[in-house]
Amino acid sequence: MESSLLLGGFSEVQPAANEAEVLEICDKIRPEVEAKIGENFAEFQAIEYRMQVVAGMIYLIKVYTGNGEYLHIEVLSNLEGGGLELLKYERGKSRDDLLRP
Repeated sequence: MESSLLLGGFSEVQPAANEAEVLEICDKIRPEVEAKIGENFAEFQAIEYRMQVVAGMIYLIKVYTGNGEYLHIEVLSNLEGGGLELLKYERGKSRDDLLRP
C-alpha cells in the first residue's frame, strides 16, 4: 500500500487488484452494503481505492457490481478492535468516475 500518506489527506488513487487488505475489506463489508441498498450484486470487485489516515484508516473504494455498474463505498477500519464501519456509499457510478472524498 501507499507509504507516503499525509495525515488527514487522501492518498492518490491506486489499483486494488493486488491489495489483499482492500479486497478483504470489500468481502467483509459486502453484506452490509447489499442490506442497506436492498440488492444482492452479481459481483462485488474492488477496482481502485484511496486511503486516509485518521483514528484508523478510511478507504474510499470503487466497486464493480456487475452488469456494467459501479458504486463507491467509504469504509472506516478502526484501529481499536479492527472492526469495519460503512460510512457511505454512492450508486450510479461508472468505470471512469473519479474517487472523491
